[in-house]
Amino acid sequence: MTEIDNSEKPFLCDRDQSVHMAGGASGENGRWKAPVSRDGEVQISGLENTAEEGVKQDQHKVIYTVEDVPPIYMWPVYALQQTLLCVSGTISVPFLISTYVCAGHLPEVRAQLLSIALFMCGVSTLLQTTIGVRLPIIQDADEERWMIRMREIGGSLMVASLTQVVLGCTGMVGVLLRFIGPLTICPAIALIGLGFTSAVYNYAEKHWGAAMLTSAVVLVFSMWLGRKQVPVPSWSRERGCHTTRFPVFVVVSVLLGVAFGWFFCLILTVSGALPNNSTEPAYWARTDVNVHVIGQVPWFQIPYPFQFGMPTVSVAGFFGMFMAIVSSVLESIGDYYGTARVAEAPPPPPHAINRGIAIEGICSVISGMVGAGHATTSYSNSLAAISVTRVASRRVFQTTGVIMLVMGVLTKVGAIMTLIPEPVIGGLNAVLLGTLIAVGFSTLSYVDMTSPRNVTVVGVTFMLGLAVPQWINSAPNRISTGNEMADQIITVCLGTPMFFGGVLGAILDNIVPGTPEERGISKLQRTMTSDSSKKELSGPDNFIPGDLPTIDPTCLTGGGKGSKENDTARRPGEYEYDWFVEVLEDKDDVTVDEIKTVIYGVNDLPPVYMWPIYGLQQAFMCVSGALSVPFIISSYICADQLPEVRAQLLNITFFMCGVATLLQTTFGIRLPIVQGASYAFLPPIVAMMQLERWRCPAPDQVQPDDDEPWVIRIREIQGNLLLASLTQVLLGCTGVVGLLLRFIGPVTIAPTIALIGMGFTSAVTDYAQYHWGVSGLTAGLVLVFSLWLGRLQVPVPSWSKEQGCHTTRFPIFIVISVLLAVGFGWLFCFILTSADALPTNSTELEYRARTDINIHVVNQAPWFQFPYPFQFGIPTVSLAGFFGMFMATLSSVLESMGDYYAAARVSGAPPPPPHAVNRGIAIEGFSSVISGLVGAGHATTSYSGNVAAIAVTQVASRPVFQVAGLILVLLGVLTKVGAIMTLIPEPVIGGLNAVLLGTLIAVGIATLSYVDMTSPRNVTVLGVTFMLGLAIPQWVNAAPGRISTGSDKADQILLVLLGTPMFVGGILGAVLDNISPGTPEERGITKWQQKMTSDSTEMSEDKKKEKDRAVSDIYDLPLISGWLRRWRCCSFVPFLPSFNGFRAPKPKRSRNKSARNGTAVNAYDNTSYQPDAYGNSTRF
Repeated sequence: MTEIDNSEKPFLCDRDQSVHMAGGASGENGRWKAPVSRDGEVQISGLENTAEEGVKQDQHKVIYTVEDVPPIYMWPVYALQQTLLCVSGTISVPFLISTYVCAGHLPEVRAQLLSIALFMCGVSTLLQTTIGVRLPIIQDADEERWMIRMREIGGSLMVASLTQVVLGCTGMVGVLLRFIGPLTICPAIALIGLGFTSAVYNYAEKHWGAAMLTSAVVLVFSMWLGRKQVPVPSWSRERGCHTTRFPVFVVVSVLLGVAFGWFFCLILTVSGALPNNSTEPAYWARTDVNVHVIGQVPWFQIPYPFQFGMPTVSVAGFFGMFMAIVSSVLESIGDYYGTARVAEAPPPPPHAINRGIAIEGICSVISGMVGAGHATTSYSNSLAAISVTRVASRRVFQTTGVIMLVMGVLTKVGAIMTLIPEPVIGGLNAVLLGTLIAVGFSTLSYVDMTSPRNVTVVGVTFMLGLAVPQWINSAPNRISTGNEMADQIITVCLGTPMFFGGVLGAILDNIVPGTPEERGISKLQRTMTSDSSKKELSGPDNFIPGDLPTIDPTCLTGGGKGSKENDTARRPGEYEYDWFVEVLEDKDDVTVDEIKTVIYGVNDLPPVYMWPIYGLQQAFMCVSGALSVPFIISSYICADQLPEVRAQLLNITFFMCGVATLLQTTFGIRLPIVQGASYAFLPPIVAMMQLERWRCPAPDQVQPDDDEPWVIRIREIQGNLLLASLTQVLLGCTGVVGLLLRFIGPVTIAPTIALIGMGFTSAVTDYAQYHWGVSGLTAGLVLVFSLWLGRLQVPVPSWSKEQGCHTTRFPIFIVISVLLAVGFGWLFCFILTSADALPTNSTELEYRARTDINIHVVNQAPWFQFPYPFQFGIPTVSLAGFFGMFMATLSSVLESMGDYYAAARVSGAPPPPPHAVNRGIAIEGFSSVISGLVGAGHATTSYSGNVAAIAVTQVASRPVFQVAGLILVLLGVLTKVGAIMTLIPEPVIGGLNAVLLGTLIAVGIATLSYVDMTSPRNVTVLGVTFMLGLAIPQWVNAAPGRISTGSDKADQILLVLLGTPMFVGGILGAVLDNISPGTPEERGITKWQQKMTSDSTEMSEDKKKEKDRAVSDIYDLPLISGWLRRWRCCSFVPFLPSFNGFRAPKPKRSRNKSARNGTAVNAYDNTSYQPDAYGNSTRF
């Protein structure tokens, strides 16, 4: 990169060498963030914006500021660049609107909507730059509003937009922002994209090849070729006409993607490769379908008010639009500040912000009047274009508005755009709507996602924000209050993911106890405010805020500083926010003395009579987490109406949790970790059971096999689970885990884990639909006990070596919050059953909420039954099932490794050495093999909740966790226990699933805290990954017959893999993350490595020896470790304590005195071996 002269710093606030903004280029329709270099230039797709060598000193300055006037003949040239950006973001909106107003196959209507959209973008830009906020900012179609499904779009949009005018004119925006933080903004934005997966596959299914080509071309031009600077004609006051290098591919990446996809479809059309029959999906990939529209539409047509008739208004539509307004206002405010920064203008004063919001509302009212079908809002990508072109002149942006006005009046332009094949629009939506998802997630960089409070709030919000609207929209007549208007309001509000998730997030965030720092409020405010006493404002005194309570438009601070205060600042061209680093800030692994001690460490022995008490706490937490897994499995193996089967699966689950815990704590990682039922294996099980051969038969259907349907299906799950678990054993025993993790980072792990929960919304609605009141009560009680009462310390009997028997205060509610919620939900259903408030007819939905349905199972079940191998018959195996299970295995391995390091930290133990990690993975695989043999239907994995419980109980003794394993084994053998649990009403399970599966979503999203989410590269990769990770499985599972290769086995493999969100998202994330250009810091690899490893090179020799002894005492195998070290060949076995890398060091260096004395060889001494990036494998 060209050296930069920092003698002049027009972007700086005081002596700060960074620009801190709230709005920026986060991909298409990006909000809130813009990666900025230390020298003050916004970056697009990691691009280093440099000018020619001859103008080094001016390259960080804009050529034309807001008030400057370029030569008139240059206005159209500069304006055309902004116009192309706006058209790129606008083009897909009218296509989507036409689909939902029953005009999807009326190209003339689509052409008219396109023209109106461009016209309104021009009008809005002119009004905003002239009398609104008066900053150089483009107005574009607002995707927060067209997603509201309703007939009265125009009228409802007008009325709702009037409220935005009121917000701006009265200055109420600041008051509103007091109750809205990142935990509200995140779901409100992300659920827009997550709720529109159908907008991808409904278009892409016409020709997936053309759709994926379009998406790929957009990614190539924006992330790869976007870094290339192309010579283009330019002009400056100093040099006149000259040639400069300009990243043209970034600016027109979307248009180039559309053009390539369009051209590909043209070739297929001309060659006759596409059908001529309109009933075939591929017909709509043709480029000549709508040619007649060009000849039919007039050359000119000016949109006018009420051209489609008088708008109608509904209360339901207004409520839906209002949430969109709030979301749009928040994003626009961020864009205003960002534009001022990039344009070298003073921060906008309150009156300008209020006026800008009001003008946006007025423009949206006009949009409703002329029938645009959408509102307009500020377009963040124009901010990035200013830093690239270095032209911020208001005149240029007003010219842009005029150009778009002309394009809107020229209806032939809209008609030409209707020729774009539908698959191309599908590929475009995958990128644009996917980016919205990632932009929403990126707002969580303000939030402390290590807080259980935030993880729970985010998880429940996303799970219910997806599940409830899907349930409502699948059959709108589900809402029946007796009042038609009330039904419409509830249906629209509950059927809109953005509205429901945003409102739920706002409620939970404001009523659940939490500090401003924890909630991210403080960090969000620091991006919008600064201490004016330390800064000198430029401009008039009225720039000092007064009428905008929570927005201080002074010089923004708190950003990454290229100084000693922020040693995470990277090379010029990249930027990192200080609040992001603050969330992630964590100590490197330290010595045993420096770690906060627990009452009982791993090797400590509490009094024997206390073992069952401490062990019971951990067993209860495991039961809470594992309870819903057998319920879900039974519903997919055609046993949902067989409570005795569910009881048997519950017993086997508890039994296997106990066996796995005993094996792991004794021979595996040997840390205090409880093993439980793995949710990661549920998605492939569901995908397998949706194959035609495994679908549940009709009640009167004759079965070719003598065995019951559920037995045949559990065998298939057993066999594939057994085979996939053997691969996990191999991964651990061979040490290949470390090699595998070199290609897997947070950008891969986040969608892999989060999509497990997102793909299981039906596990909530299928149970909750029997009685939403009971489900809501159960989920609410989990939150009350864990987030409110969990902070209360209850007096309980205790014992310690110092005080003996005494009373101590213990947060009992948080330990058994799930069990208490289940108990109260169960009791509520019992009361309703006893009071005859629930129907006795089994055909009615609420019948399943009764507590006496399965009472006969308790009487029939024996007292004891020991699970044994092949009790359901010989397992069967399929290639499709194995591939699905294998992906779940990889996900489980990644999750478990994080738990190992977390357990070590919480327990006051040194980080586990490679041999212990390898052995832990192998033992988990071995336990899962046993699960497959006895028919559990799921694998076992480490439970993060039990790791967190150690911090609460301060008990990390290994014997305590071994006792917990014995208790779980006992519960599994007592079959009456499983039979009693089948009495739990199904709505209670639905409420429980909403919290537990929602937590999986939040845990996955929390992994992004390692990643630089200010990078458009990461926003694009994650957005596309999440969007296609949901859209493709939904499309495949909706009609499995769509996959037809001519080979049944190939069809089954593809159906299972492509029908599993975790697999599609994980593979796509890994591929894009590894092939897209990006630094390790940008990808989150560096921070993740620091979290997972430690560096002992600076330790004293005594400290090293102390750590070696601690490692040996905790992680070595019992009894035989000293004997194993005598054999040099054992140092080559990855799971044995003497393992020291595959390239064995020289004897003199590897066999030191401590080794001869039988203690551990220094596992963290880099002179002995070099651990890999994750500390889980050694040299290969």
